[in-house]
Amino acid sequence: MKDYIRFTGVLFLISCIAALSLAGVYKATKPNIDKQTELEKAEALKTIFGDFDTGNEPFEFILENGRKVKEIKDKNGNLLGYAFEVVGKGFSSNIRITVGMKDDGTIIGIKVTYQEETPGLGARMNEVKSNKYLWTFWKKDLEEGPSLPTFQNDFKGKRFINLTLTKSGDINDTTPEIEAITGATITSKAVLDAVQKGCEELMIYLEKNPNPGER
Repeated sequence: MKDYIRFTGVLFLISCIAALSLAGVYKATKPNIDKQTELEKAEALKTIFGDFDTGNEPFEFILENGRKVKEIKDKNGNLLGYAFEVVGKGFSSNIRITVGMKDDGTIIGIKVTYQEETPGLGARMNEVKSNKYLWTFWKKDLEEGPSLPTFQNDFKGKRFINLTLTKSGDINDTTPEIEAITGATITSKAVLDAVQKGCEELMIYLEKNPNPGER
């Protein structure tokens, strides 16, 4: 009985030490993690909006569901659009996405900032297709294609309403379709649903509160 009590006490002590160690590591690394997260968010905004005003802190407002939205303006103070973050439930992970949208519901762009989907399948959402091949390497003036991953680039310039997934690959800037990632329909749908829902919620807010930054 005494050995059992002693053994239990040792296990409890080890558990306490391990918990304190983990807490210490988390506290020590949290500032770096937070800094890296902010850098990723800033890079996402740059990817979506290009040359926007970084000298002033963007006006921020909060939707009824608690989502934070930023007004993004150019260096002359003209409104470029709104930026917000959504999370979709993928096949094997949550997918965090930064979205840029105009006030008419047109998607300026999206940028996946976190995902742990299956390599070779859902993770291909970050794949950039090149239009340069072995037989065209000598053509120096050949354009490289989108800087955004192909799947994410499909969202650019399209209104969020009625967007659907397609497997045909025969799409362009005017069709309300997004080419699904081959073999990763769940991942593709998770991104599309999260983006559409976020845009819809923002549009509902803007209809009730036009020009929120000017109030």
